[in-house]
Amino acid sequence: MARPLASLSVALALLAAPAAFAAEEGPKNTITVIWRGSLPIAYELGMYGIEWERGAGPMTFYFAPSMGNPLSQPLTVGLDVGLRFFAFSPAPGGFFVGPQLSGQYIHGPLPGRPSLTMTGGAKVGAVFGYTLLVNNVFVVSIAVGGEYFRFYEYNGGAITQVREDLGIVLRGALGFAF
Repeated sequence: MARPLASLSVALALLAAPAAFAAEEGPKNTITVIWRGSLPIAYELGMYGIEWERGAGPMTFYFAPSMGNPLSQPLTVGLDVGLRFFAFSPAPGGFFVGPQLSGQYIHGPLPGRPSLTMTGGAKVGAVFGYTLLVNNVFVVSIAVGGEYFRFYEYNGGAITQVREDLGIVLRGALGFAF
């Protein structure tokens, strides 16, 4: 009887750990400059942006508008939103995993499709990574994950599917926590 009771106690302690960490005082928000890319198309659609992340207990919500480099590709804007769950430390620092949803709009020709004028797409996936908080002020974060994406083009009054695939998400961020 003692062995099952000890196992139950350990399980309950592990489940309660994130709530105990969340009670600690620390920053609840981060503002970071991000780079986000997707393989196999990271070289075409590397995005740079600003990410705001807000902690709520053992998880965070984030919102990240972004833009592609206008000197090397057509006008490209995007938006990422998602959740991050921190199981081993108080949010927003430590290891995390969570879902994300992304959208992109591209205006201009793409390599191999010179007549293309407007393209839009959606991505859904999950990422895992690590956020390092330095003195609860500076933030360094990296993440990797997978996504499903689908892009459409608008040309001559018709909408057609251009590309549908699975990809790898890469993300890096530097900024501040408060």
